[in-house]
Amino acid sequence: MNTQRLGIKLIKVVAGTTLSALGLTLMIASNLGVDTLSIALFGIMNYLPIQFGYLSLGFNILVLSLAFIFDRSQIGLGSLINGLGVGIGVNIFTSYLASHTLLVSYPLLFCLLGVLLFGLGIGIYVSAQLGAAALECLTLMIVKLSKRSIKVTRILIDCSMVLIGLLLGSKSLGIGTLGCILTTGLLLEVTLALQTRLSLKKTT
Repeated sequence: MNTQRLGIKLIKVVAGTTLSALGLTLMIASNLGVDTLSIALFGIMNYLPIQFGYLSLGFNILVLSLAFIFDRSQIGLGSLINGLGVGIGVNIFTSYLASHTLLVSYPLLFCLLGVLLFGLGIGIYVSAQLGAAALECLTLMIVKLSKRSIKVTRILIDCSMVLIGLLLGSKSLGIGTLGCILTTGLLLEVTLALQTRLSLKKTT
């Protein structure tokens, strides 16, 4: 891989990670539901005295360890950038956006915008093909094993995360969560399909 191509891929990973972090921040600040993994983690926090950031990092390490054993092609520099970058990005964006007047006045609008940015960001960083973070890595591994579509697989995983969270007493479910279930897998599938078409055009 030449330096220019690697640079473009890294830009896509950083851009996608930034969009995901911004989208998640908008969902959290709107107080109308968070992403599905956060639902599960908030539920686990009811039983384990571990901060959210550390719990999220632990989940990433667990899934990436499984990927290292069963499908190392899913692990790369992008896994590290996204795994660390989303949490850092949320912290930075929260300091600027959490109490913004527009966000407080139009929570539903910004929640839906957050859902869109979150799913789009995931699709962009995964399409760089430099590795995937936890849920995306898990999604792609299951797709390879089950031969199901990315959209269907991600919806099933997201529903499972929400179910786990609810059973453990999570109270962060909202319209933003529903939006993530319906759109994240679709946006991921569409973005990867578009990337494949662009790659094929370059080789012809």
